[in-house]
Amino acid sequence: MKFKKPKTKIIPYASMIDIAPRFLTPARSFVPQWYKDEQRIPSETKGFKDKSIKHCIPFLDAFTLGYCITLPFDLFVEQRPDGPYISWGDEKYPGITVRQANMAPTMPVPAGYSPIEFVWCAAGCFKPPKGYSALLTHPLNHLELPFFSLSGVVDDFTVPHGNFPFFLKEDFEGTILKGTPILQVIPFKREDWLSVEQPELNIESELNGRRSLTTLYGWYRKTHWKRKNYN
Repeated sequence: MKFKKPKTKIIPYASMIDIAPRFLTPARSFVPQWYKDEQRIPSETKGFKDKSIKHCIPFLDAFTLGYCITLPFDLFVEQRPDGPYISWGDEKYPGITVRQANMAPTMPVPAGYSPIEFVWCAAGCFKPPKGYSALLTHPLNHLELPFFSLSGVVDDFTVPHGNFPFFLKEDFEGTILKGTPILQVIPFKREDWLSVEQPELNIESELNGRRSLTTLYGWYRKTHWKRKNYN
């Protein structure tokens, strides 16, 4: 008996080839070095209470979900009397712009970031499949990045080369390298949902917590985790 292979959804994209050869890159390509350097058992005392963040599969899953849009060129950031100034090599390409302050005067500035709202000018475009949308957000759990990108959701149309706002960390100076992930793109199917109170879930939750303590590590991954594929 032959089984039908599950149909893979396709998210088409177009790159500005001379600047960014692949506009959407699988997010799994950008697991940060600080996470890779973490030890699975960080302390000298080995046991159930000494497991590091590397045992948290949901945390890792967030890194690898969907795709990333990356920086198509090196950026240099310097601090001037009127605030941060960003420059790059090919200034014929509008890689970064500044949004006028009166466009969102009541929006709070993230703590620890410069109040100037910059904008990424994406070097490509993409189109979610019919019936799907895409969340564009700051690369999940990438706490090492010197900027913070704001979030947005787009439905199934060809997303233009577009403007995506971000804030720079206060007093940051230095180079942001080409290939740095600047946005994470997470496709999802549009469906109607209804939240319903079910108190008995508290019992199930407590039981799962106790079950997870029956193994040193890997209980969730072995029993409930599902692989997600983005290529």
